[in-house]
Amino acid sequence: MNFNLDVLKIDPVQELDKLSEFIVGQVNARRKRGVIVGLSGGIDSACIAAVAVHALGKEKVTGLALPESESNPISSEYAIKHAQALGIEHRQIDITSTVDSVVKYNWRDEYLQNLIPE
Repeated sequence: MNFNLDVLKIDPVQELDKLSEFIVGQVNARRKRGVIVGLSGGIDSACIAAVAVHALGKEKVTGLALPESESNPISSEYAIKHAQALGIEHRQIDITSTVDSVVKYNWRDEYLQNLIPE
């Protein structure tokens, strides 16, 4: 495949249909009733959620936002607003204690302090 500007020449409707068929096929192959989409508040997860709604219908898509102490609060706000705009069920679960139980951020702070002393 040659990578040049021609790769941007796509039929968006056809590509959406292909993605939708893939999602439906995966859900059916696994005998699931729907999907859970992680919502970060960014464009990637927003697009995936919208494609999932297109493919399955809003009643079969649940959005899940997982903020933690280092997350920018605006990200969760964007995630929830997008879920509401799509009309999907959504949940927000703070995972700070889970992240802290695996690794503390102080290792990063100490590393940066050693890397860039004041």
